[in-house]
Amino acid sequence: PVLLADCDARADKTVTCFALVVSGIWRIYPGTTELHHHRPGIGAAGGRSGLTVRPPTGQSGAALIVGLILLTALTLLSLAGMRNAQLQERMAGNFRDRGLAFQGAEAALREAEAYLRRTDLPPFDGSVPGLIDRLASPGSTAYWNRYDWARAFRPVGASLPGLAEPPRYVIEALASIPADAGGGSGPSPALEVFRITARATAGGGTARVVLQSTFGVATGGEPGTGRRSWRQLR
Repeated sequence: PVLLADCDARADKTVTCFALVVSGIWRIYPGTTELHHHRPGIGAAGGRSGLTVRPPTGQSGAALIVGLILLTALTLLSLAGMRNAQLQERMAGNFRDRGLAFQGAEAALREAEAYLRRTDLPPFDGSVPGLIDRLASPGSTAYWNRYDWARAFRPVGASLPGLAEPPRYVIEALASIPADAGGGSGPSPALEVFRITARATAGGGTARVVLQSTFGVATGGEPGTGRRSWRQLR
């Protein structure tokens, strides 16, 4: 802008002092070199009063900082939600695989029990894979974890979906229980008692279930054949 000097102190009162500006009136105040834009006001006497001075203002960046903080918080919440969803999905998959493995092991138990109902059972001396004599410590979970499930077993004939491998089982010949005349409950038939241990694996091999049951076979076709006990080893 074109700026004329203040002429209040001059003797020639005919000179009008004014400043031409592009979009308003600008004035340089003593003690600063900054230009400040002002609009003229009206004084109490109806004349033009002194120009209003407003100090310069600047952006401090607080809105940007707050926005970045909110964006970071929303990102962290989204990541936590995704991680929780993945964890829930993994847990559901593991639960499903374990259920399939349990069903496979139970199916192996039932197939072994159906096999024991046959009248022409082979000798339980290890000559037939999976048909063995009584083991030293078969009730231990650690024992069956170390057992050679790759060779000494009998596989389940029917294929079950969702399993990593066909279920398999081992039958031990435990003992022969002679017939008992009994008391008030009546006589009990002679029994051949067997122990069945079945294993099934589902998923990627991490879901593994081992079930065990004892099964009695009544001799001479007498009633009394059936499952005596059941437990889950793993």
